[in-house]
Amino acid sequence: MSTRPLLVLVAAAMAAVAAFPVVGASASPPALRADQIGWWSQAQPATSGLGLPTRVTAPAPPTTPSGSAPVSAVAGQSSSVVAIGFAGAGTGDATAETVTVTVPLAAGATDTNGASATIAACPISAPWGPADNGPMSEAPPADCDHSSPGQRQPEGAWRFELVPADLVHGVFLVEQVDPPTTFQVPFTRDTSAVGVEVAGITTGAAPSSPPPPGPAAAPSYRAAPSSVSPGPAVVPAGLPDGLSSAAPPPRTPAAMPALLGSAGSSRHLPSLPSTSIILGLVAVVSYALAGLSVGRRLLNQEVAP
Repeated sequence: MSTRPLLVLVAAAMAAVAAFPVVGASASPPALRADQIGWWSQAQPATSGLGLPTRVTAPAPPTTPSGSAPVSAVAGQSSSVVAIGFAGAGTGDATAETVTVTVPLAAGATDTNGASATIAACPISAPWGPADNGPMSEAPPADCDHSSPGQRQPEGAWRFELVPADLVHGVFLVEQVDPPTTFQVPFTRDTSAVGVEVAGITTGAAPSSPPPPGPAAAPSYRAAPSSVSPGPAVVPAGLPDGLSSAAPPPRTPAAMPALLGSAGSSRHLPSLPSTSIILGLVAVVSYALAGLSVGRRLLNQEVAP
């Protein structure tokens, strides 16, 4: 064997081994997950630009559960809004892939008139920072002309069907009700409790489970039809009394000897025709008679003087 092909093979193997660590070390994209939550209220006075030495923050209404981020409306007017930011949101290229975001209520909190609420998720159009009961004027800008309506789940959480482009700067949760509807949905401020599902992979809390299915129906057992269908029984005329005229059961393939070759095809024993058998017997007799004739000649030669 020439050494040139061997050297080429060795060089190719070394190149593959050298490239393997580079391929294995390539970093996978970060999982999409919620990483910040903020909320803003109409009741909070705007203090920015007033030159005050410290920021004045009014407490949240006593009806707002502690540690929550509420979306609320009073007589059909927005009272408080929530923003959720995401890590690993990509570059914002629109794709057909759906992202399901499930936002639960704060721990131990319940909504007020939540069944009558309508909440939409609007894509935020600029970077922002979290806020706890900030003034409404400082809420991040959002494009609510391309909002996605949410669906309230039985336990009070809300689910939004979005696309990755909606999550580049996060989403803005705002009411969309008509007067005189009033409601309050106190969402969680724990980012790890927000479920984000992309292509069947969920980060954060798992989305709310559907109701358990009813009892499974009992399986139906039916006898498999026989692959061999016996023909109609042939009753010969003049059967003696006491003999059954029923046709014998067909032989199944398992009861027949299988003569299989190495390739799985059946081999049948050759059937010799009667003419070949007769000719063979004639040949054997002819050879025997010829042998006797030769033996008799030799015997006569020995006996003759």
